[in-house]
Amino acid sequence: SEKAAQDTTSPDASAAAAPAAPAADATATPADPSPDTAATTTTPTADAIKEEEKTEDKKKEEEEEEEVIDEATQKIIHALAERLYFFFSNANLRQDKWMRHQLDQSGCLTLDNLLRFHTIKKISSDKKWIGKAAQSESVKSLIRFDEKRGEVRRVIPFDWKTMGDGSYLSLYVKNVPLTKPEVEPEEKKVEDVKMSDDAKEGESKEEKKE
Repeated sequence: SEKAAQDTTSPDASAAAAPAAPAADATATPADPSPDTAATTTTPTADAIKEEEKTEDKKKEEEEEEEVIDEATQKIIHALAERLYFFFSNANLRQDKWMRHQLDQSGCLTLDNLLRFHTIKKISSDKKWIGKAAQSESVKSLIRFDEKRGEVRRVIPFDWKTMGDGSYLSLYVKNVPLTKPEVEPEEKKVEDVKMSDDAKEGESKEEKKE
């Protein structure tokens, strides 16, 4: 009978008739990356390493520059800053036609231009120190320095109509010594006076003989 046939069905046949188990999900979360793969994601790139080396080299160069600027060099920079302040001042630009022309044409003077001034070249012909002087605290209100271009320009452009500060007159003095004359010792002065007295006595004796 049909009932007997259903009862005698083998377990294998029942298993075959049962629905199949669902297949594994192909979109399952992948396994954690291996240690080697994870390490490669945190390793800095070659460009990053080069950039870091450049930064370190720049810091070293800056430290070396600071060490080089000793007391003698600071005096040179200070002297150069004084000359730059004078050349770019209103008082000088009122009578310095060449500088006015340069500033009118390009708005600045290059380091090569500044080395044409004898008083600057006499202090130092090193462009590096001239650039340092142009960045000094004592001149920052008057001039600024473009390090990449090597150019010095006024913070406030010179206005010829108002002579820079509204004054129409200026005092121009030439051939003023930059250094103070040496003071002679008192003993030498006394000797010079004695020599001059002796010379006068000799002249008077000669006049009497005549």
